[in-house]
Amino acid sequence: MNKSELIVQFSTAAPDWRRWVPLRARKPKPLCIFGDKNWATPLIRRMCHSPFSHLDIVLPDGHLLGASDSPKAPVIEGNPRGVAIRPFDYQSFGYRRQMVLKTERADDIRAIAKTQLGKEFDNVGLREMLSDNFPGARNWRMDDNWFCAELVAFAMEAGGLFGGPLLWPKNRVSPSDLLMLFLLDARWINQDIFWAPVPGLKLGPSET
Repeated sequence: MNKSELIVQFSTAAPDWRRWVPLRARKPKPLCIFGDKNWATPLIRRMCHSPFSHLDIVLPDGHLLGASDSPKAPVIEGNPRGVAIRPFDYQSFGYRRQMVLKTERADDIRAIAKTQLGKEFDNVGLREMLSDNFPGARNWRMDDNWFCAELVAFAMEAGGLFGGPLLWPKNRVSPSDLLMLFLLDARWINQDIFWAPVPGLKLGPSET
């Protein structure tokens, strides 16, 4: 990994069906969302009109730093139900794509994200996906717990990537928000190949 590059992994958990869901019903239909043990994943994707439901920062050693409520997933350091460093293959993924940002602030952003290790997952941030509260009703920067995309946006902001406070008229930050934020940013240097599978990444049976 180049020291002047920040890599953010966009992903979604593979479906993990409950035993009572018949095979013929295991398709991406709204009625079977709650038959998936990873029920929040398809819900977030649909609400955000995105194939992604989660974000991690890729560390120089390939491990992933992020906020996730995954108590059964392996953890290298941190909180299994919150901010932790996890192996690159800590869960079964449906999709994985990596955004590469060229910035001299990359080390600072990773270091700031690491200061949040051990904090809890922010379920309120997840519920905000369904909220129609007027902007300002909730401060997504409250740093006692984190939703995945909020942690990444916070670290980018505090690390100076935006040159000042991020002007954000929402009560939460989603993975699709981060995609849109950098859509016209020249620092996103692999935008032309972003949607192709990550080179060298071994895909699981459900990944594309």
